[in-house]
Amino acid sequence: MMVAEKISAPLLIVLDPRDVPDEVLVERDGVKPVRVTNLRAFVREDLRRAMLGYFDVVEVVSPGRAGATRGAHVLGRVRVQRLEMFVAEEQGAPRVLGGMQWSFALLVPGEDEFTFSWAGTSRGSYGLTDVRETSQMVESTLSAAITQMLEGYIARKVQRTLRAQVERAREQIYVPTGPPSYVRDI
Repeated sequence: MMVAEKISAPLLIVLDPRDVPDEVLVERDGVKPVRVTNLRAFVREDLRRAMLGYFDVVEVVSPGRAGATRGAHVLGRVRVQRLEMFVAEEQGAPRVLGGMQWSFALLVPGEDEFTFSWAGTSRGSYGLTDVRETSQMVESTLSAAITQMLEGYIARKVQRTLRAQVERAREQIYVPTGPPSYVRDI
């Protein structure tokens, strides 16, 4: 979804390897384990592309780079706590659906609180019946995660608040003294 006016300050999504594992083994009783690889691509590609609908520039950066950025910008923090599988009955046949517990938050440096914070468990809609369908199940789960987060972003009218905070940040001469506290505290 696109908005009428994107935020001109860059969004820097912090990709911390401690918060987003690159590989996860997803296990569930009665279901063959699934190894999900390259999970950080979810942040580098999917989340980045989704947020380009709201910001002119979206970059995925390391925690060190986030703390060194000057000028008005927005920081994004993402965490993937867990990937999981659910067994559901569809038309009398069991299907395995994917789920992801994750969070995403936005902060304008200089503000006291996150402007937007979302956390939840997203469930995909593609039910696999064969291990060869794993990639479709994972893609469905990641797509549901983005959709659910953006619904919260839109419902809370975050764009208007962020735009005002960015303008306020531009008016102030804000020089970061180090990484934001949430980067240091991790």
